[in-house]
Amino acid sequence: MDRTNWQFGEEVINILMLSINIYGAAIPIFWIELGHKGCSDTEQRKQLMNKFVALFGKDKIAHLLADREFVGNDWFDYLFQEDINFVIRLKCNTRVEYAGESIRLDVLFKNLHYDQANCRKVRLDGKTVYLEATISKNNEFVVVVSNRINNQDLLSIYRIRWGIECMFKHFKSQGFKFENTHFTKKERIRNLVKLLAVGFAICYLIGLIQNSIKKILIKNHGYKLKSYFTVGLSYVVRLLTSELKRFYKILSIIFSEEISDKWKQVKYLMV
Repeated sequence: MDRTNWQFGEEVINILMLSINIYGAAIPIFWIELGHKGCSDTEQRKQLMNKFVALFGKDKIAHLLADREFVGNDWFDYLFQEDINFVIRLKCNTRVEYAGESIRLDVLFKNLHYDQANCRKVRLDGKTVYLEATISKNNEFVVVVSNRINNQDLLSIYRIRWGIECMFKHFKSQGFKFENTHFTKKERIRNLVKLLAVGFAICYLIGLIQNSIKKILIKNHGYKLKSYFTVGLSYVVRLLTSELKRFYKILSIIFSEEISDKWKQVKYLMV
């Protein structure tokens, strides 16, 4: 769960979004246009979560991942009551109860060093939770909280959240240029996000298949030269401008409920 926002003139576009992680990508499934500046509230977050649970069930939630914005006693009460597993980042000035006393997180973990992790079991607003903290490469204090996991996997799980940041980037500056549309009406924004969500999923999937045909170059720092989305988007643009029939055939296979072994058939068309 995360939020993206920008401003066009005096109009504020502020979207709260819930995505699912597939093959490292955050695919949007539910969203709300908040209609105001600033953070979402608990009721708006609950609205998205309740939609997910109603459609897919709680058992499909491995972990709810969210950044420091998505905290608060009412919100955590809801997650505990609904028995939803979560891994959420906390602010460094958050106070917890440890060894019978109230203490700030940056004081509790003050002896941490870069690339070192430390786990603690504490009380947060009267609830027993588990923490894992570290110092990032940028010398930034990072601590995440979970209601279930009492081990050193919390930070690894939390890193999966980065997929939604990449998705927002591809929606906006490095992809679909969402901000450049200058749409401000909620209905138009909702409809456009629907198209972008489907388009993003298609481009990412095609990028994955392209990578299985020809591996994306890995640079010296260990990161890919291009993302799966960027590779897929370039391929889709080429098909739309020169091989439209092939693109329609690929889409018919991807969206068909009857065709088995879709991956191989789409890959065959793309070779």
